[in-house]
Amino acid sequence: MTVPPSVGTIFPMTARCLALLLATFAAVALLACTSTPAASPEGGDPALFAIEPDLRVEIAMHDIRFEPSTFEVDRGALVAIALENAGEILHDFTLERTDIAHGYRIEGEAAHHHAEGGGPHVALRAGQRGELRMRFDEPGEYVFYCDVTGHRRGGMTGIITVR
Repeated sequence: MTVPPSVGTIFPMTARCLALLLATFAAVALLACTSTPAASPEGGDPALFAIEPDLRVEIAMHDIRFEPSTFEVDRGALVAIALENAGEILHDFTLERTDIAHGYRIEGEAAHHHAEGGGPHVALRAGQRGELRMRFDEPGEYVFYCDVTGHRRGGMTGIITVR
């Protein structure tokens, strides 16, 4: 015949479980408070903002298209692209090439970090604005797109033609 455990033998196990549960909650709360810092609202080469651009282009990011989605620029020109997220969700402007001199500024806090060494990339929340400056030294077609999942495949792309 099995004797049921007494209160004295159950309580220490309950206290240990409760202590473990509280320690787990404390660890999760600590991790939440020490997450990575907010993304910087500026990046790339800040010296590009000390130079008057050769061309200014305004691009609105809609759900899910760029307007305009194409423009032309002369080789060697410094282009200032004023970006506005006119959509209801997060959008970004990402250039396929990573070897382009660029700098950016965003009004308010940046939406997210971008990997170091990457090419021009500006992510904006709904209603947010930013400016991207780029210098194109080689002629050709440069593809830009929205890197949010499914947007590029959905047609949120464009082309910069450098003459």
